[in-house]
Formats: sequence, C-alpha cells, structure tokens
Amino acid sequence: MDFPARSPYGPKVRDDLIPSIRAAFAGVPAPVLTREIYNAAYERITVPVELPADWEAVEATRLEDEAWRLDEMGAEAFRYFLPGVLIRALRAYDQAKAGDARDGRSVTLPKACYALALALDLVFTRPADPERARLRVAGLTLSQCAVLEEAMIALDALDQEWARRGLIWIGRCRGDIATSTDWWEHLHDRHALAACLVREIERAFDGVPPPDEAHETLYQAEAHDSGGAFDRSRDALGRWQDLPDQHVLDCQWALPWLDAQGMQHYLPAIMTYMLRTAARYDDEGWHDGPCHLSQTGWAWLTFLPEGHRRERLGQSLALFTREQRRVLGEFLAFQEPSPALRTAWSRLRRAEEDEARPDWLAILCGDTA
Repeated sequence: MDFPARSPYGPKVRDDLIPSIRAAFAGVPAPVLTREIYNAAYERITVPVELPADWEAVEATRLEDEAWRLDEMGAEAFRYFLPGVLIRALRAYDQAKAGDARDGRSVTLPKACYALALALDLVFTRPADPERARLRVAGLTLSQCAVLEEAMIALDALDQEWARRGLIWIGRCRGDIATSTDWWEHLHDRHALAACLVREIERAFDGVPPPDEAHETLYQAEAHDSGGAFDRSRDALGRWQDLPDQHVLDCQWALPWLDAQGMQHYLPAIMTYMLRTAARYDDEGWHDGPCHLSQTGWAWLTFLPEGHRRERLGQSLALFTREQRRVLGEFLAFQEPSPALRTAWSRLRRAEEDEARPDWLAILCGDTA
C-alpha cells in the first residue's frame, strides 16, 4: 500500500484549487441563523441574521469573523462559510509567499491563515463536542471533503501533524471511503496508520542480523555522544524485534553514530518503538510519547542530506534495500515535522517506485531527477 499521488508529503499547490472549491460548494444554500438583540424597550429578542443567498457574496470582514467560529457552527453554517474562508486563506497565503520570496524571507503567515489553522485544528483535532464535530463534517459531500484535503495540503506552511497523518491514512484507504462520515473516521484513525507502518517496517527489516564484532552496537554508539566507553555486555544481540524498550530509552542519541550494520539493525526497532508509544490521541490532543526522540532533531541530524551529513548518510544507509528506504521515507512522512526532510524522502520514494536506483543518494540530495 503506497501514498496517494497527491500526498501531503510537502507543498503541492494546484492552480485549479480555488475553482475546484467553487465547483464543489456551488449552490450551497445560506443557513437560517438567528441572533439575540435588545429592542427599544431593552427586551432581549431573537432576530434573523441576513446572509447573501450565494456564499461567494459574503463580505471579507464577515469571513474574517466567521473563520474564528467554524468550530462552533452547525453543519449548515459550516458548509456555507467554509469555502469562503478557505479561498480567503489560500489567496492571503499565496500573496504572502510571493511577497516574502521577492524579499528573500521565509513565509510570514497572514492572519487569515492563522484563523483557518486554528479553526481546522479545533474542528478536526480537538473538538469540544466530538459528536457535533462529526455531524458537522457529515454534512459535507465527498467532493467537498476532497477539496478540503487539497486546501490543507496547499497551505503547507501550516504543516499541522494531525492533518498530515490523517490525510496520509485517508489516501491509503481511499477505496474504503464511501461517505463523508467514513472520511471523518479515517482522518482520526491515526492509530491504524501507525499500526500499518509497524507491520511494513517489520516485513522490510525482518531477518536483519545484529552488528558483528567489528561494528558498534547500540550502547557503544551511545557512548560516542557521552564520551564514555561501553563494551557489548549490555546489548541484546538477538532479533531487533526483541530489543527491550529500555535500550531505546537508554540510547536516545546513538542513532547518528551507528554505521551501516548498526543502522540497518537498530533503526527498525527505534521506529516501531516510536510508533507504538507516540500513536496516542486523547481529549488533550496528539501526544509525542515518553521518548524525546520524537521531539528533538534526531531525524534531521541523521536523515537530512545536507553539508557534511551527506557522506555519512550514504555510509549509514549503504546496506538498505529499496523497500527499506521506502518504509523509512513513509515513517519520516508520518513522524517528522521538517518539510525539507519529508520532501527529500518523498522525491526518493517517487524515483524508486518501479525499481531500485543506484544513485539513490544523489536523488535524495536533489542532484538528479
């Protein structure tokens, strides 16, 4: 099972996205809304809210206000205001990208993008009322869910982990999604994606032996970072699947110091540990697990081929098969917040889709197509 063609691996803005939003939400009727006011006698009364019949006629100032209230809306109001909020955020983001690119600066997100990011986070990730949130999304059509996906991907600088992980799983299970409710359930089923990745890692790295006497083990590699010296007496030298979790916790800085044999044996144990402990979601949001491996620059230091790290990366992954490189890339897409890192590994995944490439390192570094 592979990532979708339009994967949220990295920025992928489509020229036809705004027309697609318009087409998907064409004809959405205005909701019947009311508000409470005080009349001349200082009595509290309920009056209807006047809205244009066409959502495209809603004024920009009104959209700015409604963007902060998406997570409080009922299904009809949500479907009516959402396309305008998306289009406004996309236009503001494109303008910011163009302006900052001319000035040689990184993108400064406009307020419209922050409002949308907060709204989508509250709508999809931490809804105060999960059942109401599910019913709100159930009011969308699948085509409307599809353009919402595209907008999430296009607003790449928002780069929220909940969106990336959820959309990857949606892409993998596209054939099982028949309704917007199915779409909602898959968006939140990141546990299933983590479990799927664990199975793929286990298949790809099954049978990889531990390092021989001439190559460093996990505790020996950890000693490089602390300046100590360890022999192999503390290491478990059986199957990597049987490596105790405590060894991963004890050796959180070992990875950049491992050579090819050590990397091929210990990396799958570290990846599966992180997926097993980090794939937790509760009322307080998405958790990174007890291990700071998922919260530091460990992956960036080890797998981003920049500068002096390029040669070391080629050496440490020298024994990896095409399938092992693929599942590593998919793990990084799930776990790693660095867009540059995910983009580099996505480029390699596409290049090796049909066969292994002997120039895989050059592709990863962006030196060749």
